[in-house]
Amino acid sequence: MEVMGMEKLRQEYLDYYKSRMLKYENNPLYKNSFETEKSIILRYK
Repeated sequence: MEVMGMEKLRQEYLDYYKSRMLKYENNPLYKNSFETEKSIILRYK
């Protein structure tokens, strides 16, 4: 896969995990899920 393709794929994954993180934000039942999704985003930014 070419470099631009890899960058696009990486951005798609980040967008996916960001949407999951926002879904769990401010929901006390899913605090651990929110933190997990957040950590994935921060690690791969």
